[in-house]
Order: sequence, then C-alpha cells, then structure tokens
Amino acid sequence: MLILALPSCNRPDDHSSDGAIYKEKLVAAIRSSDSIRLAEHSHWSDFSHLDDEDPANQAPVYLYRSQTLPDASRATFLKKAEDLPSDTINYFAACIFTPHHTIDFQKEGKVTSTMEICFQCGQVEWTGAPDERLPEHLIRMLEEFVSESGYEPDRDWRTVADQRRAQEGGDKPTTPPTP
Repeated sequence: MLILALPSCNRPDDHSSDGAIYKEKLVAAIRSSDSIRLAEHSHWSDFSHLDDEDPANQAPVYLYRSQTLPDASRATFLKKAEDLPSDTINYFAACIFTPHHTIDFQKEGKVTSTMEICFQCGQVEWTGAPDERLPEHLIRMLEEFVSESGYEPDRDWRTVADQRRAQEGGDKPTTPPTP
C-alpha cells in the first residue's frame, strides 16, 4: 500500500490575520469617508410567501429607514471599530444571506464601498474587504451600533414588508398555508 501525502493539499489556507486586515480596512473606510449612510430595507425573500407565479413580477425593494450618520455617530462607529478585537472568525453560518441593513461609505458624493448585514445569520458582505474573513466580534459590534442608532436588527421582516406592500396599494399580503 502506498500513501502519498502532499503537504500543500493537506494544509488549510491560513486566514488567521484576516480579522486584523478587515478591521484595518474598516477603520480606514470610516476615517476616509466624508459621509456614511445607514439604511434598513426589505429583501426579496420577504415576499417569497406570496402566491405570485408571474416571473415578471419582481419583489419590490422598500426603504424603511435611512440616515446619514451625524458626526457623533460616526465617531462612535469609529471608536467601536478601533476597539474591535482582531481575532478572525473560524466558522461559517449555514443560512441564506438576507441582509436588511446596509452601510454605504461615501466620499465626495460617491459610494466607495457598501456593507450589507444580515443579523439573522450573522453574515456581512462588504465590498471594502471582499476576500477577508470577518473579525469574530464584528456582527456583535454592528448590532450594538445599529441599535444605538435607533434601528432594529431583528424584526419580523416578512410582516414589515407585507404592511408596506398593503400601504402602497400592492396586492393584499397572503399568509403561507399552515401545514
């Protein structure tokens, strides 16, 4: 019997410094932005329960709340990012990414990067650090910051979307059949 061991095949990629790199990029993005916008919005999955088989009927995107962060909130965000431990997350969520919060970093009126946050499963997708794994406590820090900014990280998004859809004259919301 011959056993062939190829070290390069057995050695996992080293991502141990990703958390620190991500944190540095986040701190730099906050510092270099002349404005930061926080938004709470719908996601297409909020409408997956509707009895709508028409593929041309796209799910709407509802903006529930949005604000440009005042200087005091930006300073708080920066401080939280600076204080964030650099440990890299070593696990992955096993749910579908359904972000309902977005942070846009802007410079001279243009978006330089966008961070989408799903608090339901603890995932973040940020164009400012697309290749790095997250710092282990990033989602907790973002949840704190979003809450302190007056937003709700955890809501019944389907109900919120149904209410908005009804307000805007869309079809009446339907509830999924009970098994």
